[in-house]
Parts: sequence; C-alpha cells; structure tokens
Amino acid sequence: MTDPTAGARPEPPLAGTEAAAVLGALERRRATSAWKCSGLDAAGLRAALGPSTITLGGLLKRWAHVEDSHVARL
Repeated sequence: MTDPTAGARPEPPLAGTEAAAVLGALERRRATSAWKCSGLDAAGLRAALGPSTITLGGLLKRWAHVEDSHVARL
C-alpha cells in the first residue's frame, strides 16, 4: 500500500442533492479501493486472508457489478 497522505481521497459533499451524496461516496470508495490495491500483482489480488474466501480481486469485481447494475440507474 502507498502512503495514504500522499493523495487526499475525495470527500462526499456535506450538502447537496441525494445523487451528489451517492456519487461522492462512490468516488471515495473508488479512491480507497485504488489506494488499498495499488502495488498488488495478480497473486496479491487472488490471495484470501483469514476465514473468508473472498479476495480483493473478487471484491473489486463485485463492486463493479453492483455499480453497473444499481448506481448506473441514477
């Protein structure tokens, strides 16, 4: 992982429309995911830790599916 202070992640707006809040939260999640997965190779994305069988790559794939099927309707 890279230094979290190197680039500030976007903050969702404190005021505004519901769509702006959802999109702001989505941008923050995207930036956090990019930060957490930066520097990982394919093996790192396939690694499962602890009792869970989910991998970072699987989590990213799931988030992409949810974003495509739900958030795209905004």
